[in-house]
Amino acid sequence: TTTTTTATSTTTLTTTSTFTTTPHKNIRIFCFSVMRVHSYENDNMRTALGKRTGIFDCDDYTLFTSHPYTLTPGEPVPGWGQLKDLPGEGVKATILRIDLTTHPKAGALEGILNTRIFMQAWHQINEEGKFRHHDWTIKVDPD
Repeated sequence: TTTTTTATSTTTLTTTSTFTTTPHKNIRIFCFSVMRVHSYENDNMRTALGKRTGIFDCDDYTLFTSHPYTLTPGEPVPGWGQLKDLPGEGVKATILRIDLTTHPKAGALEGILNTRIFMQAWHQINEEGKFRHHDWTIKVDPD
């Protein structure tokens, strides 16, 4: 007679990982916007400047437009339909070296139409170099 014995053993391995997150104090943010001066975007950006919000609340910023322009602070007046000028220093825009006009094509998405405009903005931001002194760079749409 032959006897066969089989033994089975199970081993469980448990691992624990601990991560420590150290908050970075004094995070510096660089923001930029591309604005069409002769559109509703102008009033949006004037209001943001008047309230010190949007790109104007960042540590540093660049406002791009298609031609020389100084943005002045403003605020909406209910029922008036236009902005009231506010005291304060204006912001001189940086000229974006590309035509801001989009040329819609049948079936094209608008985001695709803006691609070259924003590629040029990133190119000029890189040339300018201010973003390098910040932890984050944020593109902020005027609307």
